[in-house]
Amino acid sequence: MPTRRRVIIALGAGAAILAVATSSPASPRPVAQFRTFAHPSATRDAGEPTIGVNRETGAVMYQAYLDTFAVTGFNNRTGEATWKTSNAILTSQVSLDPILTTDYETGRTFVSQLTLACSLMAYTDDDGASWQEVPDGCGAGSFFDHQTVGTGAFVAGGPLRPVTSYPRAVYYCAQSTGSANCSTSLDGGLSFLPAVSAWTLATCTAIHGHLASAPDGTVYLPPRRCGQQAGVAVSEDNGLSWNVRKVPDSLLGDAKDPAIAAGRDGTAYYSWGGRDGVDTVPHVAVTRDRGRTWSTPVPLGTEHGVRNTAFISAVAGDGDRAAIAFVGTTTGGPNQLATFDGVWRLYVALTYDRGATWHTVVATPDSPVQVGKICTGGIGCSDGTRNLLDFIGMTIDEQGRVLVAFADGCLEAMCDSRARFDAPAIARQSSGRGLYRAYDGAFRG
Repeated sequence: MPTRRRVIIALGAGAAILAVATSSPASPRPVAQFRTFAHPSATRDAGEPTIGVNRETGAVMYQAYLDTFAVTGFNNRTGEATWKTSNAILTSQVSLDPILTTDYETGRTFVSQLTLACSLMAYTDDDGASWQEVPDGCGAGSFFDHQTVGTGAFVAGGPLRPVTSYPRAVYYCAQSTGSANCSTSLDGGLSFLPAVSAWTLATCTAIHGHLASAPDGTVYLPPRRCGQQAGVAVSEDNGLSWNVRKVPDSLLGDAKDPAIAAGRDGTAYYSWGGRDGVDTVPHVAVTRDRGRTWSTPVPLGTEHGVRNTAFISAVAGDGDRAAIAFVGTTTGGPNQLATFDGVWRLYVALTYDRGATWHTVVATPDSPVQVGKICTGGIGCSDGTRNLLDFIGMTIDEQGRVLVAFADGCLEAMCDSRARFDAPAIARQSSGRGLYRAYDGAFRG
């Protein structure tokens, strides 16, 4: 669970950065450009943000610790957007870990705030205008740290069915020091079945990334490591049972949470921090059979000289299209030393050919996300460098546009190794190809 701090400083509403995309030598034209949209005030605590999109209304839902925002009116020319606070009372008072997810199919947004043995939960079907509050937002036997919430289809012919008019399954997973447990809701998040084990310490380490689902109802939960390899827990019966499937030839570094996403045809893209000597660089592997076999892992960001990474997130659209976001630096060496002086930026790697090639763009070239150490040691961090906490968030909108939620730890002129902020920010794709082929060319800078 995070150790939190709040920094107060004014930030102009127009403080936005246009990212100049770069590409691999095999792709001479930029594949994407990104624009940064910052919250007009940096007094908000946005360490480990999460993000979703209501595809019916276009509202981008963003969780910044205790605050839920509905973000609309993105202006690529000015870099401004409208950030409307849309809090539920229950989920805006206290938390040990915040999580938000928006269901792609229904537009329902869930907010979960950890309270050790369980979580407070609320959900909205109208972008925060009204909320249904759920004081017990977990299943019996859930664990007490680093929860994740996700949604997905019910497996055709499977043992579980919805018991209300809400057509989708809702999942809650959390970890302890040795295991991860998950529970399923059949009534849209009002209640949850008892939790079952996704893995134990004998198989994998406990901490995990965000839960993801495929269109056929397959559910993925990625643990931080399974021995010295990357692996993922897979459920093919809506969370009643889980199997851990490892990625051959994977070697782990320390980039905190791994990430997985599945496209429209079920192709899944799994990314983690891979070890390269003493450096940690993002790697990705692809599976088309629910993790039973994998493509050979490949590193990301090599065309930019990335040598260390801290956070990784993933989304997928059409089966052959996906994007991986990560915070990276071209400075090598042990990145948890107090003397580490790396300049960290947000990168996005995109594939349009099912992972055969990846093209990485610098989403924040003109303003670093952080300078110096990004501590990933949890409550063991005591030197003020844990401002960004554990992860970033990622989603795509109805046109396949990529959006990344990150906490900006380095605000313009006050950006050095001593500055430690956690301001809410969104890197939103402004041009290039998105992740849905049907909308190629539909949005530009």
